Amino acid sequence: MTADFGGLRMKHLKRCIALICALCMVLGLLSGCGNEQTTETYQSASEYTNVESGVVAENSRYRMNWNAERAAVTVTDKATGAVWGTTPNDYLNKTTRDNIAGNELINSSMVVRCRKSAQQGQQEFDYTVSDQSITRDTYLSEKTENGINITYYLDEIEAIVTAEYYLEDDAFKVKVDPAKIKSYGENLVIAVAPAPFMCSTANTPAGSKDSYLVVPSGSGALMYTDRRSDGVIRNFSADFYGADYAVDVYVKDQNANALTMPFFGIKVGGNALCAVVEQGAESSTLQGAVGSGELGYSYLDVQYNVTAHNKVYTTGSYRTQYDTAISSEINPLIIGYRSLGSSDASYTGIAKCYRTYLIEKQGMTKSQDNTLLTTRFVGTAKEDDLFLGLPTSKAVALTSYEEAQTILGELSSLTGGKVAAQMYAYGKGGINGTKLAGGYSLTGVAGNKKQLKSFVEYVNSNSIKTYFDFNTVLFAKSTAGYKTNWDSAINLNGAQATVRQFNISTRGRKTSKEGGVTSVMIKRNLLSEATLKTVDLADDFGFTGLSFNTLGSMCYADYSDDGNSPLRNNMGQDVANIIAEVRKNSKTVMIDGALSYAAAAADVLTNCPTDSSELLVLDDTVPLYQIVFQGTKANSVSPINTAVNPRKQFLKAIETGSGLSFNLVANYNTELRKQQEPGLQSSLYSDNKAKIEGYVKESADYLAKVAGAKIANHQMLSQKVTKTVFENGVTVYVNYGETSFTCEAGTVQPLGFTVK
Repeated sequence: MTADFGGLRMKHLKRCIALICALCMVLGLLSGCGNEQTTETYQSASEYTNVESGVVAENSRYRMNWNAERAAVTVTDKATGAVWGTTPNDYLNKTTRDNIAGNELINSSMVVRCRKSAQQGQQEFDYTVSDQSITRDTYLSEKTENGINITYYLDEIEAIVTAEYYLEDDAFKVKVDPAKIKSYGENLVIAVAPAPFMCSTANTPAGSKDSYLVVPSGSGALMYTDRRSDGVIRNFSADFYGADYAVDVYVKDQNANALTMPFFGIKVGGNALCAVVEQGAESSTLQGAVGSGELGYSYLDVQYNVTAHNKVYTTGSYRTQYDTAISSEINPLIIGYRSLGSSDASYTGIAKCYRTYLIEKQGMTKSQDNTLLTTRFVGTAKEDDLFLGLPTSKAVALTSYEEAQTILGELSSLTGGKVAAQMYAYGKGGINGTKLAGGYSLTGVAGNKKQLKSFVEYVNSNSIKTYFDFNTVLFAKSTAGYKTNWDSAINLNGAQATVRQFNISTRGRKTSKEGGVTSVMIKRNLLSEATLKTVDLADDFGFTGLSFNTLGSMCYADYSDDGNSPLRNNMGQDVANIIAEVRKNSKTVMIDGALSYAAAAADVLTNCPTDSSELLVLDDTVPLYQIVFQGTKANSVSPINTAVNPRKQFLKAIETGSGLSFNLVANYNTELRKQQEPGLQSSLYSDNKAKIEGYVKESADYLAKVAGAKIANHQMLSQKVTKTVFENGVTVYVNYGETSFTCEAGTVQPLGFTVK
């Protein structure tokens, strides 16, 4: 006992010392001191030797060429003749080195972003290697077994950056190792874009839809590469897997749909290119631009962020605060590019290429077919109450176990047994819960142990797939051996990484007086342990399905002393490993709102995205997510009854063959309008019973035919009509418009669908 107490005191003492040190670091950052990465003096190379221009690597599929004068790498697809390069091939052929000054960006095989020193206002600047190194002949090239390495010496900003280009199997790749990036003097390298124009094309005429960029925003989106009448550039930038939850947020973004998958691409006429961020996606940003009259080209590229950052709010303004050094311990960036011929030159072909990558390179396997209907039962909540005239709260059952059993009995009869249930908010506090994983408890006002076991026996005996949901990431109060003060992830400032609730109208932080809850995230090195504890609870009650609503949808960094994971490093692999461990224990795993690394590892995906962020630069929404996972992972759309337009949400399921989903409660009262949980007012089962019956009867036969089928092709026949062809030959036409549409399958009614 004494030894344990002493160890605990020592642990707390170390933590206090670490926090004090972190505070000192923050003060240094804010004062602008100590921003040098190294005390070494910058030295340019004594001699710049270069590989002669010509072929530097070749395999059965690709031929890699090196242009020594322009420091450009191009790759030819030997099957199609398509040429892709760090500088657009047509531009490379029609210009000379003397024209580089005309457009530094297009001629640059790399862009380096720096943070200026405090004396220079700590502003961020982009530097092209064409200006900093190529025109000055301050770069080295070195032939490798399968490609070429290029090291740029950037004298003006006193930095050295190396990029590796090589052929491997069916792809040509670019790699940037943070250990090979050096910053000296007053400037600090914070990000590198190693191949800005590998995925690019010259702008097409206004209104053309023949060429486009493919963006995995939410379900997916397209950016057409046409130059429009105003000639204004249309810019895009977003982090893969969404924003880092360890970065402080002061105003909530309205268009919060994350980049759910680490791939992107381009379709140019009869050719296409699929780019997969095979490593380092957690530390990367997808950026690009279309339609610029000045640039003349549209492109998508990856910015590899190598310096940790946070947001700070001082004197009425926000600014980005950077770490004092490059995070050399993060995974190197590796992007694999795969050229596609005419048969796959479409957004469908690009998404299918990523699907193949997941299967062949990441080991993604088929789990199960879609369930016709998935119900998301909301268990308990707290509502305002008075005790002796003083304000308090009391727990209320929104859906007890007995009520859930009754509803599932009715829905099982309706669907012929093709129903599944996600049991959400059954832990302590319900939807207001502040303890990790609901305190690892499933009893309370929703039912006691006997009633819970009776429910589990009922669903098991009737083969109703049931998944109890746990939040194993966020907690606001200490619970089950995890303390908020000692077991939370730490942000760059050395403070707890917090997740806040926001006002819908103002988008500002919701204060505690307004009912806002400030949660912390579990340390990254405790995430596996915290999640696997739910397996023991499942074993105690005999259920085999587990659901996680934050594990696969929240990607975050951790700078704590004993769980250092800068820039979200390796989050995808960590989560995939955790899901694999849960499945090893004979449990089926459902992931809510899954990012691709969790989706590929799980069995069931629910609350799948059906829209993109719908930014103005994103021209059309397309179902990339469903093309990748439909037919491999059981999946369902977000709840139909809580959508802004339920009919259109139903049609989204029809378009992609996904399962139907409804958010349900057995009991509702007006006090629940105060809850942060969205959609409760639309979730009362008695109000939705007839709607569920109608949608099930309308779609059951068709959804049964495609429940386990992959999507072979998807087309937009018009702005309002889509055509989806499944690998088993079933084709569905969906009309989102208000007027009928005539196609080869006949007439598709407004807000209707036709199956062929």
